[in-house]
Amino acid sequence: MRPILIAALAIALTPVGAQAYTVKGSIECPEMMEEDANETFALANKFWLLGYLTGRNFENETDVGRGMESNTIYAIALDFCRNNPSKDIDDAGIRVYDILKR
Repeated sequence: MRPILIAALAIALTPVGAQAYTVKGSIECPEMMEEDANETFALANKFWLLGYLTGRNFENETDVGRGMESNTIYAIALDFCRNNPSKDIDDAGIRVYDILKR
């Protein structure tokens, strides 16, 4: 099938109101824990997480995490991954957002 036909078919078959997204740059929790030892990778993961929170805040018109140190936010995600090795950074971001919005 041609790519345009495939895209049109996918759009036509998507239920109205369905929300889906593709996670870019997602890594599994064990990889995130391993990368924490490398300053460059740790920064990239921290920035990914902060970008995730920014996107959620924009979507929900909230200020979750405002005034909180970025290292603290990242530490919450690392703790999540440490305790949930079968999850990924996206799951950690969801959990961090839920914790901080309380």
